Amino acid sequence: MRASRILAGAAATAFLLLAAAQPATAQRGRGFARYDVHTVQTLSGQITAVDSIPSPRGLGGGLHVQLKAADKSYDVHLGPRTFLEGKSLTLAVGDAVSVTGSVVTFNDAPAMLAASITKGTVTVALRDSTGIPLWAARRGPPRR
Repeated sequence: MRASRILAGAAATAFLLLAAAQPATAQRGRGFARYDVHTVQTLSGQITAVDSIPSPRGLGGGLHVQLKAADKSYDVHLGPRTFLEGKSLTLAVGDAVSVTGSVVTFNDAPAMLAASITKGTVTVALRDSTGIPLWAARRGPPRR
């Protein structure tokens, strides 16, 4: 009984330490970046490139745009191409857009994990207020 309490306490401590370290992961600079609600900004600017990035898992790939904002350029990660194809939004080089999302460092460059993108009067939501991707919500509740 005492051993299980100690084990439970150690597990809880490990979980809290990992949870506290999570926002720092977004700024690590290399590899995977996490959405951080503390770095959410809205950037407005012009699209300088539209890229389809292959998925490492072979799931169709993601759609990225290069956004030239007032101060610098950002690699904006929008989401899976298949999720965005069903939306009434087309993106092209030269388009003026406004993007809200978590600003992170990805591969040592400024990037944004987009929560929404607006072009003209059309806004497409990509994540909820906590950063959970809306395409992930379509999968239903987690299996046990």
